[in-house]
Amino acid sequence: MKNSIASLLLVLSLTAPALADTLKFPEDKPVASITFPEGWKAAVTGDAIAASADDGTVLINVITTRPDMLGPSNDKAFALLKVKPDFDSYKDSKTTLNGMNVVQVNVDARDESGGNMKLTLTAVEVTKDKGVMIILRGEGVAKHQDEITAIMNSIAAVP
Repeated sequence: MKNSIASLLLVLSLTAPALADTLKFPEDKPVASITFPEGWKAAVTGDAIAASADDGTVLINVITTRPDMLGPSNDKAFALLKVKPDFDSYKDSKTTLNGMNVVQVNVDARDESGGNMKLTLTAVEVTKDKGVMIILRGEGVAKHQDEITAIMNSIAAVP
C-alpha cells in the first residue's frame, strides 16, 4: 500500500508543473492572487503582472479590470500591447473558473511592426466590481498548455 501511494505521488509530481511564485496584485490593495510555474519569470508592477515562460515563447500580462466593462478592458489590453485587433477574427465564450465568471476572447492582432499574433484575453470576475484580465500570446502556447492551465487554475480572490 505504501508503495502504491508513493508511486501515485511520484506520478502526480511528474505530470503537474511545479508551481513557484504566487503573486498578489494590485500592489496597493490586492484583489487576486495568481501562481506561476517554477522557472517562469513574473513580476508585479502597480496594477499589472508581466510574466514569461522559461524559454520566452509564451508571454502573459495580467491587468485589473471592471467586470461590467469588458469592452474598455479589451481596449486597455490592446493599448498595453500596442496592437490593432482584427475584429473579423473576434470570438468570445463564457464559462466559470474556480467559481468565478469568465469571458474568454480569442482575436488576431497586428503589432506596430506589422507582425501578426493570436491573442487570448481572459476576463475573470473576482468580485462583482473587481476583475482581472489574463492576456496570453506567443508561439509556445501549445507547448506550455499544461503550465498555462495550472496558472489559470491558480487564480483566486484575495480576502
